Amino acid sequence: MKPVQNAAASLGIPKIVGTSVSRPRLRERLDETWPRLTLVTAPAGSGKTTVLAEWAERHRDPVVWMSCDSSRAEPTAFWQTMLAAVSEKLPGLGDDAAVLLEREGESVDVGIALANDLGETSTSLTIVIDDMHIAHPTPGVLLAFIQALPENVRLVIASRVDLPFSLARLKVIGRVMEIREDDLRFSTDESAHFFDVEGVDVKPDEAQRLYELTEGWPAGLRMSLLSIREDADPSRFLSSFSGTDRALTDFLVSEVLDRLPADLVQFMLETSILDALDASLCAAVTGREDARLCLERLSDLHLFLVPLDTSGERFRYHHLFGEFLRARLKAQGPDRLEATRFRAADALIARGDLRGALRQGTQTGDPQRTAAILLTGSLQILDVADREMSAAVARAWLADFGRQELLDHPVQVLLFATILLIASSSDEAVWWLRQVELEHPRPSPEVEALTNNLWASYHLVQGQADRAIGWARQAVTAAERVGQREKMVSIAPFVLGRAYLQAGRPDEARAVMTEIALGPPGTAIVNQVRAPALSAYAAACMGDLTESAQASDAAGRTADRLQLSVQDPGRILVSLARGSVATERNKLEEAR
Repeated sequence: MKPVQNAAASLGIPKIVGTSVSRPRLRERLDETWPRLTLVTAPAGSGKTTVLAEWAERHRDPVVWMSCDSSRAEPTAFWQTMLAAVSEKLPGLGDDAAVLLEREGESVDVGIALANDLGETSTSLTIVIDDMHIAHPTPGVLLAFIQALPENVRLVIASRVDLPFSLARLKVIGRVMEIREDDLRFSTDESAHFFDVEGVDVKPDEAQRLYELTEGWPAGLRMSLLSIREDADPSRFLSSFSGTDRALTDFLVSEVLDRLPADLVQFMLETSILDALDASLCAAVTGREDARLCLERLSDLHLFLVPLDTSGERFRYHHLFGEFLRARLKAQGPDRLEATRFRAADALIARGDLRGALRQGTQTGDPQRTAAILLTGSLQILDVADREMSAAVARAWLADFGRQELLDHPVQVLLFATILLIASSSDEAVWWLRQVELEHPRPSPEVEALTNNLWASYHLVQGQADRAIGWARQAVTAAERVGQREKMVSIAPFVLGRAYLQAGRPDEARAVMTEIALGPPGTAIVNQVRAPALSAYAAACMGDLTESAQASDAAGRTADRLQLSVQDPGRILVSLARGSVATERNKLEEAR
């Protein structure tokens, strides 16, 4: 809870109004050492003032408390307030510094003089400067004061941002202790205790849910408390509490956004759609070349960024804050939000993160553009490098959009069903296939080619070679009527060749692959890897070892260039062909 300030001059320890949660682990942390400087740095609403006020009230040594406000933000006014706070607690201390300040204004000499004056007493003393981010003392003067502090004085500074100078030397010698946002977050037990001391009946699972939503952020828990008291049903509130809650929104607008430059706010809004932020991804989404600098600014300002690695390269927004930012972005217009999500999807596709791209696309509710993004490039369709991810992406798209697209866009449904079958050998693909057949009893040539090819692939997976051959022949005939050899349509002859090979008819498999090489160009994967690899294996089965070795080597080199996974059918066929050639050559050597 934010304490009420002493109205006189923001001096003295603030009085805490109402109940508060005891934080013994933080009190022990503040008590355990006597560093020259303690920094308590965290975003708005983290409970900095409350924790320090509770600790200061119980602290055994005198505490000089100074709360900064806008009226005392300028350098001279800052030091005048500091001197007044010291004088109120220990009359007579700071007189030399006061004379210098009146005569010269703010200077390094003033900071050093105040430190020297404090050293004249044998009393152990703690000075707390709260809300330091509001004040603007000259950095060099404040640093001089800190460095000159005597052994009997401890300085505690609470701020939303780091001090504007390096404290590396003091840190190295152990004279600085830091308490950060993670330290100030309520633990699970503290969150549950918070509702107990406030007299609010919240079930254990509800308290856990609120802890997860707020991530232990004290202000978030307090906002939830206000709303629970206004709602007779905590369960109903829990289902709706979010970063758009009115009290929380007002707090974040007044305490966070209104204090930031407009360009940085817009950067935050546009990047709020990302699950994880890094400089290059933020640059792609926002179009800003200074994305890395913006992230560094946000990190320095401690604006609800949660680090995802130890190198300080990847972050995410606090859950509630991220939801709040996304709501603000949406308020700028649905077109802007949609355009931002599709830029993110394009950037994630470029990284190979199909699952992340799908999440962005499905949030827009536009199945056509989402499908277009996910089906970009034959390489991503045909090379199932990550079977689990590919199956998950196909299954998720079908679940979100499959039914509504059955009538008007059956090709896309069949494409994702084919990916699902290739990646997982799942019967789910057959269910979607049957739905398409029911909706399209008189299919277009492309739908017919894809339908027949999917049936052929299914029977091939089931080891039913003769049935696969029948369906594959129909798929090839339908593909020829389509008049193009692209996307999944170009797989049909390859599936037929595999079916012939599975049936023990390598000569016919080889003939089909020869037709592929002579026919119109299809995809690079089929034409330059899978077809020659299948020909190589068929040639090995027929005893043509020289032809098999040449074809498998050529297919292998192309697979390396295209960076195909080891699970790709072309790679597998290359390995089989090479293994067969090696086995036959060993037999010949032994016979000799």
